[in-house]
Amino acid sequence: MNNNVRIFLWLGLVLAVWLNYNAWVADYGGKALSPPNPTTRSEVGQNGTKTEDLGVSVPQAPQSTPAATVVDAGARVAVPVAIDGPNSAAAAATPGIVHVLTDVLDMEIGLAGGELRGAKLLQYPLVKGGAEPVELFNRDSPQTLYVMQSGLSGPADTLRPTHLSVFTSPATEYRLPAGVDELRVPLTWLDPAGVTVTKTFIFKRGTYRIDLEYDVSNHTAAPWAAASYGQILRFDPPVERSMFNVQSYAFRGPAIYDGEKYRKLKIDKDEDRALQIDVQGGWLAALQHHFVSSFVPNKDSKYRISLRSEGRQYLLSAVGPLTTVAPNSSGKFTETLFVGPKLQSALTATAPQLDRVADYGMLTLLARPLFWLLDHAHRLVGNWGF
Repeated sequence: MNNNVRIFLWLGLVLAVWLNYNAWVADYGGKALSPPNPTTRSEVGQNGTKTEDLGVSVPQAPQSTPAATVVDAGARVAVPVAIDGPNSAAAAATPGIVHVLTDVLDMEIGLAGGELRGAKLLQYPLVKGGAEPVELFNRDSPQTLYVMQSGLSGPADTLRPTHLSVFTSPATEYRLPAGVDELRVPLTWLDPAGVTVTKTFIFKRGTYRIDLEYDVSNHTAAPWAAASYGQILRFDPPVERSMFNVQSYAFRGPAIYDGEKYRKLKIDKDEDRALQIDVQGGWLAALQHHFVSSFVPNKDSKYRISLRSEGRQYLLSAVGPLTTVAPNSSGKFTETLFVGPKLQSALTATAPQLDRVADYGMLTLLARPLFWLLDHAHRLVGNWGF
């Protein structure tokens, strides 16, 4: 009897190894077998960094205009250009940084565009038992570049609060007080013509979800059109696989959900590098071992997701339709962000299928029900090793 059990255990182990090997080959095998391309683009240096930052462009709104909007017909389409003005990042040599502290996040938000440029996960030490926490965003150098950008783009030759604009804030530090469950961090942008936009990041106790709101006050006699967008700009260095480093086998890169299918994208694959699709109810994300950052567009609108890459740097963007705020009235745009660990319950509560970023490859059919069972057992007994 014992011999039979032992045989089944060995067969199960062999099957698990074989499935993992096939998943590894599907994700990484092609890279190991293909020699590096000897030709490089002129913009990319020998170390894989770009001489021009992909993040200086503003995503273009989809050409089609939804019937629900009142945007005038014609060529009123948001275009990827930066317009210098009184609120442009070029107008301020050193835009400030707003520091935000909650019970789980220690974040830096740049007044240049409201860019998320620092995110320490306070409950996750970089080294077990260490004091230094994991940090997801970084702007220290081109080789460590990783930021999340967002804003409102507009028709051609118009001034809008993009991620290149400069905002102001009533404070440089925000802390979530004891006994309070919500922290609002407002940034303000002013158009001298008479438009005010308040971009508010909303943090809640115990969560890695961040709600994002734009409140637009149009005090002019003309309609004001804008498209909401979000994007992740990141440099992903090549990783040398090692059997002694499990992180080297985890997928690291961009991923999307188009409302029906989940896709991991490869920035060195021509098909993915030219990605441009319209989705509703989807999201985009940047993945690494154990952690993820994600931009979740408003589920009620259709967004265009696109991927651009140069060398090892990529820009994953989502931009919505142009929406008009009538003269002498106000309007609101809403989005959702996630910055933190791949906790399935938190991811599921943030967006449909966002828990797919906790990817088990070909073992998903086995791993998901097993995790569900262990999670419920943990809630019951409070111990993963019962």
